[in-house]
Amino acid sequence: MNIIIPIAGGIGKCIAGTAFVKAVKKQYPESKIIVSSPYPSVFKHHPDISETILIDAERNSIFSKYCKDKEFKIFIMDPFLHNEFITETNHIIPIWCKSNDIEYNGEKPEIFLTDNEKEYYSNFFMFDRLEKPILAMQVSGGSIAPNIQPGYNWARDLPQETVVKIIEEYRDYYTIINIKREDQQGYNDTIECNSNVRSIAYLLLNAEKRLFIDSFAQHMAAALNLPSTVCWITTNPTVFGYDIHDNVIANPHNVDFVTETPTYSRYELNESIVDLPWEKTEDIFDVNKIFQSLNKS
Repeated sequence: MNIIIPIAGGIGKCIAGTAFVKAVKKQYPESKIIVSSPYPSVFKHHPDISETILIDAERNSIFSKYCKDKEFKIFIMDPFLHNEFITETNHIIPIWCKSNDIEYNGEKPEIFLTDNEKEYYSNFFMFDRLEKPILAMQVSGGSIAPNIQPGYNWARDLPQETVVKIIEEYRDYYTIINIKREDQQGYNDTIECNSNVRSIAYLLLNAEKRLFIDSFAQHMAAALNLPSTVCWITTNPTVFGYDIHDNVIANPHNVDFVTETPTYSRYELNESIVDLPWEKTEDIFDVNKIFQSLNKS
């Protein structure tokens, strides 16, 4: 039987989706699993997946190739539309399973790098030439909000003042590598990394410390079984987090926040700076809590 699993959304959701794929395969061990995704490289070399296709790229051929005159199932129910996601009372992976009548048995995300890939990325990065161990960080994520300073979105990103303090604390002891897009904030005393998904997985494997916001890198670290520090602002570790990580939660609001979103959640992920529910961005985190978390690793 062909099982088709469409996984839309960002890289982080796709990484979390590898756990759902594993649960489906356990329930249908003789099936052939086909995943359609905007980020097929996330699923490369996954032992439970027979084929991965770029979402929409083969839109007209999915029916004829996998469904016509064949036994098939399509698991299309999106966890983002489930009540438990909206009320933030369960994690996205068991929600995903429940939404599609799949038994959940604690499956976790997984990413598989081959030895050839590791050798290739070793030559690409040349980490052995670095004089200091690596602190990998992703402090910006997702879309850029309107009416804000370039490259910063308070609803997800670490405040720039906070990031500068972290860099000043660790730059003498670590090579700090900042995972970012070209349109996101860069920082002095860091090395920028805007590489492909699989190379970033290799980077995380070679980092001694890891600092993330709730974006794809924290999902990737969990998939690689790498404990990390994760900072949370408007999203919830109950829904998107992992027990392996040390979660640092934003300080309570010190300014009233009015919820006016067109979605089912309290916040948009690209909130305008004019709606900041703190007096200033420096109030969002206690940087000493971030230091304490990083120093555990």
